[in-house]
Amino acid sequence: MGDEPGHDDWGARTPALLREFASDVATGGARLFRCDGTSAELSRYRAGDKSLGWHVPGTPTVGDLLVGTVGAGTGRMIVNVNRVTGIAGAASDRAFLWEFASDAPIQPVVRWRDVAARAWVKIEGKAAQAFLEDLLDRVEHSSRVAEAEGERAVATCRRRSSANRVQALDAARGLCGGCQSNFRDLLGALGDRVLDVHHLVPLSHRPEGVLTTGLDDLIVLCAVCHRLLHTDPRLDLEALEAGWAVTGRFGERGHDA
Repeated sequence: MGDEPGHDDWGARTPALLREFASDVATGGARLFRCDGTSAELSRYRAGDKSLGWHVPGTPTVGDLLVGTVGAGTGRMIVNVNRVTGIAGAASDRAFLWEFASDAPIQPVVRWRDVAARAWVKIEGKAAQAFLEDLLDRVEHSSRVAEAEGERAVATCRRRSSANRVQALDAARGLCGGCQSNFRDLLGALGDRVLDVHHLVPLSHRPEGVLTTGLDDLIVLCAVCHRLLHTDPRLDLEALEAGWAVTGRFGERGHDA
């Protein structure tokens, strides 16, 4: 848990904090421990909630670092890194305390498999330093979703960056932009698996020379809404939303996810 945020710059400090953390683990001043949460806990954390609930499978001490994740295995998402500032409770039910001042939120989230080959519980030394430096590199290059393409790709097709899906899904937080169903609420960590990322303007219709895609160019849709848009040329997003408003979302009035 942590103090009240009270921060307009929360997140802006992330690169500097990650550099500080990398320096600490390189000199042996700290170790990295994984800290696992749910999508609901992630939403509360981003809203500034101080409540407990995240699970730490290891046994960090004051000064060590927690890597917050949501998901399972190497498919989990990294959502923050923070420093342990205190420990409360008995050994069988310990709470590891942290403060927002030493918390580095990762927004958009970074896929675990992009910076680690296995789902470790604790790492230290050079391995921990490499992990944090790779994470920092991902953070510093994620402000704009870019799709690098050569002249041949421009002439034939525009390659979609896998970062598009990760960032758009993180921003949507499980919500389909068509039927407005929240699949993280319905299915938990598996919810994102039934969601697609849809280009509002098809890549093939982009003006010549436009090679980048930003989050404003994308919308997250469930598989049903995505297929409806692509199979019915008369249907647009506004009409799709209106249709669901009449018939009900998934899980309501007979519509099951």
